[in-house]
Amino acid sequence: MTNPYLELPPVSAPSSWIRPLNPGRRKRADHVGALEDLTAAVSSLSSRVGELAAEVAELRAKVAPSREVYTLHDLAELPESPSLKSLQNRRELQPNGGQADGFRGSQKAWYRATVEAWRRELAPRPDAPAATLKKAV
Repeated sequence: MTNPYLELPPVSAPSSWIRPLNPGRRKRADHVGALEDLTAAVSSLSSRVGELAAEVAELRAKVAPSREVYTLHDLAELPESPSLKSLQNRRELQPNGGQADGFRGSQKAWYRATVEAWRRELAPRPDAPAATLKKAV
């Protein structure tokens, strides 16, 4: 005696699953033409992606709010500033000689005007002599 629930009906595969025994070879020219079409499509899409990336960068610059308060971590992200460790260990490198305008949480913080003045001090002047890394003895 067999259980009717365990008997499975016969399964037939769709015709798309069945491949012919001898598919033959496609002509090479078909592959080359398709490849050229794909290459042209990819190059046009890549140029469009570059244009869109530039537009996104412009929009982000317009939308991004400017910070009102900067901490040492924020200052270290600026391109002309010293590293975070240098800012933490040497107060003379911090804005306003290390004297904070206030605190954000438990971290020192400076207002934008103070940071802008500090950035002008850090900016290399064309008439200034080149800085050397050697320590004076």
